[in-house]
Amino acid sequence: MCIVRLLLFLVACSSKEFTTMGNEKEELLPVSPISSGYLFPEIDQIMFCSLGLAYPIDIDVVKSAFSNSVLVKHPRFSSLAIKDQRGRDCWKKFPSIDMDDHTIVHHHGAAVTTAQEKEDAVNAYIADIAVSTPLRRDKPLWDLHLLIGLDCLVLRVHHSIGDGESLMSLLSLCFGTKSVDGDGAKENVHDRKRASRNRGLWSWIKSLCFTLVFSVQFIGRLLWVKDKKTVISGGDGVELWPRKVVTAKFKVKDMKAVKQEVPDATINDVLLGAISCGLSEYLNLKSPKDMLDNIQLTCPCMVNMRKASVLQEDILDMSKSSAFSGWGNKISFVMVPFMYQNGLHPLQHLRRIKAIMDRKKKSFESRIIYNFVRLHSVLALLGSQVPGWLMRRYMLNTSFTISNIVGPREEIVIAENPVTYIRITISSLPYAIVMHMVSYAGRGDLQLIVAKDIVDDPEFLAKSFEVALSKMVPANDSPC
Repeated sequence: MCIVRLLLFLVACSSKEFTTMGNEKEELLPVSPISSGYLFPEIDQIMFCSLGLAYPIDIDVVKSAFSNSVLVKHPRFSSLAIKDQRGRDCWKKFPSIDMDDHTIVHHHGAAVTTAQEKEDAVNAYIADIAVSTPLRRDKPLWDLHLLIGLDCLVLRVHHSIGDGESLMSLLSLCFGTKSVDGDGAKENVHDRKRASRNRGLWSWIKSLCFTLVFSVQFIGRLLWVKDKKTVISGGDGVELWPRKVVTAKFKVKDMKAVKQEVPDATINDVLLGAISCGLSEYLNLKSPKDMLDNIQLTCPCMVNMRKASVLQEDILDMSKSSAFSGWGNKISFVMVPFMYQNGLHPLQHLRRIKAIMDRKKKSFESRIIYNFVRLHSVLALLGSQVPGWLMRRYMLNTSFTISNIVGPREEIVIAENPVTYIRITISSLPYAIVMHMVSYAGRGDLQLIVAKDIVDDPEFLAKSFEVALSKMVPANDSPC
């Protein structure tokens, strides 16, 4: 750990030197190692944030609201991602932001009347552009899609600009009005660790043992250990396959009620328990003869590495060193093994997941992986092709990925038009299933983007997650 931290410190110090291009005297800011990793050709991830609106869209008013917001003045939203003379990724200040260059107006031709029809059409639109429309590199890496007739905005942002937590805080700062109840569907990992970890000698010994075991498992996944192929497995090139997007909808109050049924459980545990049960249901339906009890499906589960989830002060003051600023990609992951166990009650899935996550929280797995990814990205900047190959191999050796993002705690209103839901998904991963949940306004929307030629019934999968949670609610007691 000490050696890794020393290397990272030396790299961070060296990266503070600004470079120039040709005769230009303009300063270039180096892209952080992890953010640079998202620019790898093998990864190149884009986030799609859909914002449902209560009323029809007024194009000029919405464009004016964004052009007058902090978003277009943010250093990352107003800079180009370029290479310097040494081939390193850098941010170069863009002269000015013209909203017309960043706005795409889509008129939905078919008549839709119900809220569900509109949401389905939005999901279909995102699925289409996720594999067919890359972001242009001659302007800052984001754009805004106005879906006329569907009452929805889709903010498309390259992952190198920042992660989901950063984007949620920016939306709060730009368009937040008043607090809404029912948010906070995820506890901060650092707060949980500080609250739960006993600082005694035996606790440290257990932490080190867990860390050693999980680190060895992570290295194994990078090199040779691979999940057994199932009907939901992705593969090399799957990120380019046609996609479909569906949504599983939860109530945060139900998730809070369920976590009371299992001592010390968290909202995140409840979500993972519902996913574990729903996946078992789906696999039992699609391949009952091929599935054996306790077959393992490994999932990288994203972890927020910040000490606090509120980033507004960092957005307002970007003069801070990138090593200490909360903005950017401050995320890691832990490897969560999901077991196919058909016939279990959803609460049994929850208890099993909680036991796994408790061990993860007692370890330093997320910190080890976070530093590993940073160091890996630095090696890539030095010209090595190994980091990109290893990270892609890791994704090919696991089955799917999950992220749980705390949405804005304030009500979001864009141009006097209240936002009714916020959903996020990403592109360019070789998984057949990618899941992101955002909690906002008392609801938790789990967005699934799937390779539709592999996962042929994503609606049933999303419904299985909803049913699993409903069966965990204290009033319900039927077996899964």
